Amino acid sequence: MKNLIRSFLYEINKYIYSGNQFYCNICNKYYRKFFTAGENRRPNARCPGCGAFERHRLMMYFLKDKTDFFSDNLSVLDIAPLQTFHKLFSKMENINYISIDMKLPYVTKRADLTNLPFKDESFDCIICYHVLEHIIDDNNAIREMYRVLKKGGWAIIQSPFDNSLEYSFERQDIITKAERKKFYGQDDHVRIYGRDLIKRIEFSGFVVKEDDFIKKFSDKEIIKFALDKEEIINYCIKP
Repeated sequence: MKNLIRSFLYEINKYIYSGNQFYCNICNKYYRKFFTAGENRRPNARCPGCGAFERHRLMMYFLKDKTDFFSDNLSVLDIAPLQTFHKLFSKMENINYISIDMKLPYVTKRADLTNLPFKDESFDCIICYHVLEHIIDDNNAIREMYRVLKKGGWAIIQSPFDNSLEYSFERQDIITKAERKKFYGQDDHVRIYGRDLIKRIEFSGFVVKEDDFIKKFSDKEIIKFALDKEEIINYCIKP
């Protein structure tokens, strides 16, 4: 019921907030304003018509410009996806799309990322976008993604990180929601990644390219499309 209400509100918002100040490439609409979002109340972050954040819009541009996601026949695993992405990708005829999560009601399958119910080398690509910061055993989660990805396949494994930290900050004694919000910034996060995030991904065998795709956009476009100019895409290959 909650998701139906949200979808209904999105449709209404497409008309209420229609304008020409901002553009969302996911719902392909122009708006007079975007909503604030996040613990730090980021201005103009969330699309009123589909709920997408800055990172989702950047990923969509990346998928279209730098991958074969919209052209080749692919088997795709999407982990804890935005509902709008789930709806959009499920309708695409060129991909066999499976989405997973432990709680989200709209996904294809209930599954634990640290113990995936799929055979080795089942997928051509995996999308794991801002998920690992919620998972205690992230190393095993990365290993599982590597296991089910085909050789030569690619994954986008993205999490927020603090560039000022050489090593990720996490403590086993920080367990309550209040403590996690205090130390990690959100009550559902279990760490703050540092600059070692890439090494943690590579440890399982991935070859990671830190793609500064955001630099292709002008300052004017970054404002118009409401993107995060600091976001780097972690494009990971299974050799």
